[in-house]
Amino acid sequence: MRPFLLPNRVLVLLLLVATLACKRESDPDPVVCRLVGMTDQNVDPGGNLTNVLERGFTYNGQALASLFERSTRQEASFQTVYENNRLVRAANSQATITFDFAGANTPATRATYASGGRTQTVFTMEYTPAGRLSKIVEARQVLPTGALINERTFTFTYDVTGNLINERSRFGYIDGTAVVQETDYTFDANPSPYTYLPEPCLMTVMALIQNNEGLPGRFWHQKAPSGFRTYAINANGTRGSLRESTTISLLYDADNKLTAQEQNSQTYTLSVPTPISRKSRQAFTYQCE
Repeated sequence: MRPFLLPNRVLVLLLLVATLACKRESDPDPVVCRLVGMTDQNVDPGGNLTNVLERGFTYNGQALASLFERSTRQEASFQTVYENNRLVRAANSQATITFDFAGANTPATRATYASGGRTQTVFTMEYTPAGRLSKIVEARQVLPTGALINERTFTFTYDVTGNLINERSRFGYIDGTAVVQETDYTFDANPSPYTYLPEPCLMTVMALIQNNEGLPGRFWHQKAPSGFRTYAINANGTRGSLRESTTISLLYDADNKLTAQEQNSQTYTLSVPTPISRKSRQAFTYQCE
């Protein structure tokens, strides 16, 4: 008895249906994760946690809806405003951060921070052709209480893969003098937690106006830093003495998201020959859906 043979067209159709069915089962919607919280705590020589800094973020879909930064000294929170799918303003009941753009499809080139109806600080930003922040200048119109620095400039250098490998900082004082230093970074293989934050420019500005951030380049890292070394820059622009050496121990979850890290630093000063040891711990939380 001859075996029953399916017509070629019917056989092809059945194979196609089976293939599509398998594809639907093995290709679910991708999981999207966002950074929702960060804590930074210094550790004193006795092992006690001090000087807690907290940052938090909420979302409306995939867009950033609000953010806050809170330390033992101060607190600020902002709600975002989008127009034509780009962030134009962040505000609370007393203060606003307003962004200006050079064109319809360009990143913000200027940010103005106003409080109590008065401009406090103006930021200007420059970018690489790939859209990464290459320079931000903070010009203070009103100095914070006790502050002697009226301008800060941060310049960032990236490698060919997009990692921020060098950060140069210039602090200009009201007497016309300036201090310049630069930081070299080394990296781990996994993403920085701030790659899960959709508005790094706003985070950079907010951290600087709170005066809690000396290395704002961290918000632009693609890979998680495993350490960095900071050097003084001499008046002639050459690299001088080592100011800080930091190693970072990193802890990831099963999906390679950074959940905790510990920084161990050695700080060097001209007046004290023995470096000062410092330790801090950071933790990161995410929302995935």
